[in-house]
Amino acid sequence: MKKLPSAEADAASQPALPVLKPATQIDFFARLQVVKARYLHDALKETIGDATFNLRTLDDELASFADAAGLKRLASFHLRGETFFPVPYLLRRNAYLLGYYRLLYGFSCKAFYGQGPFKRFQRMEDAGLMDLRVAPSLPALCSSLCATGAMLVEAIKGVSLGTVFELQLLTLGPQFKGGGNVKVGQSAIDTFFALLKSLLSPYNPKVKGRQLTFANDSRLNVVVRVASDPM
Repeated sequence: MKKLPSAEADAASQPALPVLKPATQIDFFARLQVVKARYLHDALKETIGDATFNLRTLDDELASFADAAGLKRLASFHLRGETFFPVPYLLRRNAYLLGYYRLLYGFSCKAFYGQGPFKRFQRMEDAGLMDLRVAPSLPALCSSLCATGAMLVEAIKGVSLGTVFELQLLTLGPQFKGGGNVKVGQSAIDTFFALLKSLLSPYNPKVKGRQLTFANDSRLNVVVRVASDPM
């Protein structure tokens, strides 16, 4: 019988290592495909490429809202101004694109919308809808975001579409990770609630959402609520 070299023999005697499933990356990739069509450069390109889109209107508004030095710098890299600067006409055509600029500028949903002055615009990104009450504030929104975009353009040494995508991914990563953690937490809560309902089954509790109501051994009504946040 052929004798294995000592190194091969040592390797053969070692226990096999577990195979790790790249679940986070698989989920990230699937969600990224959805986001690309709505918030990333593909969405911007498709909006501008529409046959009814007026490029002259876009250029006129860029000249009014965007920083001239920033536009010139982008042009030196063969990029159009809307790559970094939003204008009212563009957001009216596709309200989802507010998410494009939020991701590019590096703000999480919580940091950007939260309870501050930008919260009223959240439906634009979430549902692609512009409330009639916020429409008059669109120029102010674009002026603010264009100022942020000017700072970003000035700070980046080499600007390209690849840079834009990388910056947006840097914002998406924690956002996707946070969403995944929420799913794990909700699953744990559901599991706990099912266990609690099983343990209380002798009392025939009434179930409403994540609330159990039953009469205890002393005939007193008891209400048990299960939630992720204190109530």
